[in-house]
Amino acid sequence: MLLSTYKHKAPRPPPSAVDFDLSDIIGDTTSNINNDSVKQAQIAIENLTKEITAQEILLTQRHRDLEQESKQVILFICCFIRKEYLIF
Repeated sequence: MLLSTYKHKAPRPPPSAVDFDLSDIIGDTTSNINNDSVKQAQIAIENLTKEITAQEILLTQRHRDLEQESKQVILFICCFIRKEYLIF
């Protein structure tokens, strides 16, 4: 009996004009949010790329500095060893 009552239920009326306008607004808002998210992601990627490039430059400079420092330490040790060797 319940099943037969459900089958004969009146169909739902189509959505009102307000429903259509509201869905348009929701769709437009979602589109704007997605566009803003894409723009923010692009800006974040650009900023990260700049930061990586800056860090690569600093790393290269630090590598050169360490090479220079190690050469000076090696030279100092060699000179120290020669003096000690010459004393004996």
